[in-house]
Amino acid sequence: AFSAVAADVAALAELPVYVILRNMGLLLLGRVGSDCAMLFGSSYISASKCIEGKDALTCRDLYLVLDAMCRDMMARGKTKPGDKSIIDALHPAVTKFMICLEIEADEAQLLQRVKKAALDGALSTKEMTEKALTVDQSQGDATGAEDVGAYLMALRIACLCDYISEKLI
Repeated sequence: AFSAVAADVAALAELPVYVILRNMGLLLLGRVGSDCAMLFGSSYISASKCIEGKDALTCRDLYLVLDAMCRDMMARGKTKPGDKSIIDALHPAVTKFMICLEIEADEAQLLQRVKKAALDGALSTKEMTEKALTVDQSQGDATGAEDVGAYLMALRIACLCDYISEKLI
C-alpha cells in the first residue's frame, strides 16, 4: 500500500520541509487505507503546522515536529506512555529532546541522547502488557516481547539522529 506514496516522494524533494510533511500526510491519508497510515498521516500534518513557512529546520524546530507528532499520535491513538505502543519510543525521545534543549546540550550530544531515549523506550515495552492496539494491530498478550511499533519508531528516530549527526561533521 505504501508503494502508492513512494511514487510521489521524488516530487516532494524540492519543496520546503513543512510542505513535504503536510503533503506526505495527505498522501498517506488519501492513498493508504490502514490505521498506521492514519496515525502517521495525521501526525505529519500536525507537525507541518508547527513549522509552517520554514525552509530548513533548527534543532528546536525538529523538537517541535517530534512533539507535535507525539501529541497527535497520543490523541488519535488514545494512548499514553506505558500502554505498549509506538508512544513508548517517541515520548521519551521528545522528553529527552526538550531536556537537552533546556540545558543547551551541543547538537551531537543532543542527538545521541534522543536516539538512546527512543531505543531504551522501545526496549522498555518488553515487560509491558498491551493496553491499546499498536501499529501491527496485534491483539494477543505480547508480554515478554518488545512492541513492534515502538521498535520501528525507535529505528526511525535513530536513523534520523544518525543522519543529522553525519551532516554536522
